[in-house]
This record gives sequence, structure tokens and C-alpha cells, in this order.
Amino acid sequence: MYYKVHEALAEKIPKPNLVVYLSAKTDVLMQRIAHRDRPYERAMERAYIDELNQAYESFFINSDLPYNVLKIDTDNLNIISRPDDLALVETRIRQALKLVPFQESLPLAT
Repeated sequence: MYYKVHEALAEKIPKPNLVVYLSAKTDVLMQRIAHRDRPYERAMERAYIDELNQAYESFFINSDLPYNVLKIDTDNLNIISRPDDLALVETRIRQALKLVPFQESLPLAT
């Protein structure tokens, strides 16, 4: 059923210009899950997260996808508490899309 619905809708959905794959090692993912401490994530086993992580890696890196994939290693990034890390991710995306660097408007003197 899923595939029938997908086929019916897929032709109406434009292909993305870029897919951003934020990757991290399984140990880092486990630390982030523990840090978030969400009740529904507490029982997740490392083996499951590792298998899921490998599946994402295989899908995004080893497949012949019809769109561009930007892989960003986030092992040493913390986009939640370090604004510079988020800015780095934004810069990488802008570079991949060949967009001019983003600059906020300067305040006007009154």
C-alpha cells in the first residue's frame, strides 16, 4: 500500500536541490540520546542505533541517488549550544547550493 501511495504522490513532489545528511558515530549518538533523556528513547539499545546508523550511511553514501547529498560530520559539533557550529552547518549548506554568504542586515543609525 505504501508503494502505491508513494507512486501516486511522488510525481507531484519536486526533487530536492540538496539533501543534508548530518552524520555522527554511534557512540556520539548514544551520548546525545542519553543527554536528551526522553522517556521513549531510554530503552533504545546501542545495537539498534548502530544498525540504524549504518543503514543511513549506506543509503546516503553508497546509493546512486537522484539528488545531491551533503554529508556533514557532526561528531564534534553541538548546534544546540554553540551558535558557531550552527553557522558552520549553514555555511556548508550555502556553499553546496552555491549561494552567497548570508549576512544579517546592519542596524541603521537613527
